[in-house]
Amino acid sequence: MAARPDPKWGRVWRYQGPRGVAWRIRYRDASGRRILETLGKEPAWDRTRAQKELRRRLVDVERDHYRKPQPLTLAAFAERWQTEHLPGRGLKQTTLDSYRQTLNRHLLPALGQHTLTKLEANPELIDRYISQKLQSGLAPKTVSNQLPVLQVMLKRAVRWRLISRNPVQDCDRPRLQQAEMNVLTETEIARLWNAYTQLERDAEDEKQKG
Repeated sequence: MAARPDPKWGRVWRYQGPRGVAWRIRYRDASGRRILETLGKEPAWDRTRAQKELRRRLVDVERDHYRKPQPLTLAAFAERWQTEHLPGRGLKQTTLDSYRQTLNRHLLPALGQHTLTKLEANPELIDRYISQKLQSGLAPKTVSNQLPVLQVMLKRAVRWRLISRNPVQDCDRPRLQQAEMNVLTETEIARLWNAYTQLERDAEDEKQKG
């Protein structure tokens, strides 16, 4: 758990926690506040990637006077997303209502209490959400339709530099079950053929009468 100094003003940690090895960085933002971030777990993260991410933070501090935002829950961000971003997208009211329904009925009750940074550092929370929804009886297609809402919303969080990576991007979608093909028996085929033949005869009789 020892820290190694970065060539600049930050440090990189390889942290052995109870749930596996994670990589962390420490630096000071433009306000002088010391920031400690957990980037992610191995094998997705390693020293090279962590040092690259630290350099990005330091460049942001120097160039853009970057200040680390206060922790923001998914529920709080969802409110901002709906009031500050969606009105400028020109979406239909039915689409906005669908977003709101998916958030209020499914996503926020399950994930709304988590901060954005916690979701980013623990993508297994998204996987757990998918499993729990399927176990509750929701169809795979229904759960799959919920995930794009979360993905689009967190994409905006990346854009607003609240998180650096979208935890929904690489998650496995539920496997959609193909509808079983209904194969007709010989008796059913014969009945359909007889009905079709009768329709043809009736049509011919009507034609002759006309």
